[in-house]
Amino acid sequence: MFGLMGIFSISIFNIVGITVTKNLNSLARSTCDVSRIVFVWLADIVITVSYDGAYDNTYSWQSTKAGAIIINVVGFIALILGNAIYNDIVAVPFPYF
Repeated sequence: MFGLMGIFSISIFNIVGITVTKNLNSLARSTCDVSRIVFVWLADIVITVSYDGAYDNTYSWQSTKAGAIIINVVGFIALILGNAIYNDIVAVPFPYF
């Protein structure tokens, strides 16, 4: 059942992505793709914190330790900044090679 849900979810994501690229541009699709990752991560943190071991104290989706969250935030900033530089949203002060 979960396999079919995954296939359906990926299919919908690709159809929406093609539609966004067709009607807007690839920059909009790329920006939406990056923001999707951030929203999934934030939802993951909210679910993990709100779960609070109600059924099993040894289970968590995501580490809520400060070090792990800082590493995730730094990674997401690098992802967003790299995407913005690649799409010429952010100008870098050095020449391209």
